Amino acid sequence: MGFLKAYAAFWKNYVYFGGRSSRSTYWWVQLWNFLIFIIILAFVIVPVIHTFTTKDYSGMGLSTVFVFVYLLYTLAIIIPGISLTVRRFHDTNLSAWWYVGLCLAPKVLVFIAEGVTKSTITIDGLLALVYFAAVIARFVVTLLPSKDPNNFREHTDS
Repeated sequence: MGFLKAYAAFWKNYVYFGGRSSRSTYWWVQLWNFLIFIIILAFVIVPVIHTFTTKDYSGMGLSTVFVFVYLLYTLAIIIPGISLTVRRFHDTNLSAWWYVGLCLAPKVLVFIAEGVTKSTITIDGLLALVYFAAVIARFVVTLLPSKDPNNFREHTDS
């Protein structure tokens, strides 16, 4: 699937958590989002740099507007991003529960550790290691090739 078609499918399947998404679709969407964030942040950072170098505050209004655009876009892609990742997990023949577990396990461990003991460097380091391991595991799953035959439906990229 191509660059534009992958991004269109990302929005078309906004809340569809069934089916599968190919590795290329997943990474094309990640590239799209990265480029969009870079463009938005350029409109935030350039006026800020101009303000600090010239002490002219006239461009800060534009920067503030783009901070809100950045926040709105971030909120807009949360649900489709989760659904895309769930479909990517399905494509590797893993259930969505693996994704939920890899997202929630570190947070649950932090909650339990804070309730059971006072925070110590050892506990904090261990929790950071578990969190980092979960992030790496999610990343590795997104890199895995498609598995056929698969327990999940056909690709829903189109």
